[in-house]
Amino acid sequence: MGTRDRVEVAGHTAIVIDDGIATGATMRAALHAIRARKPQKLVLAVPVAPTSTLAELQREADDIICLEDYEVFGAIGVYYANFRQVSDQEVIDILKRFAMGGSNLQSSWQRKRSRTFDPGQSSPGLLDQSTCVFCLSWRLS
Repeated sequence: MGTRDRVEVAGHTAIVIDDGIATGATMRAALHAIRARKPQKLVLAVPVAPTSTLAELQREADDIICLEDYEVFGAIGVYYANFRQVSDQEVIDILKRFAMGGSNLQSSWQRKRSRTFDPGQSSPGLLDQSTCVFCLSWRLS
């Protein structure tokens, strides 16, 4: 975006994030593209997804972090209390905030309801769009 240099992921942990997963086709393509850049570890982080899709994606990522997964899954927006469009300017502002790194987002992340994907568990509830923005911010730190 803009004049930012491409982030080098070879030999580092790469975290691929989206606001939710439905079929998994787009996420699978993203994981393949990042895997080709030789990260040391590839992590998928997503607020909400179908349980079956997460199980399929386990072959593509080294770790999966999902806030909520469901056996019966509808449109991604159904799982959010607020699923408004995030403007380009909001994303640019977030990118600028974390361009220098060194933030303390790891401890903030641990306070969230995150968990490693386990196909036998679910934790129902509505997400807030800030979850997605927070995940984006965490990835950029």
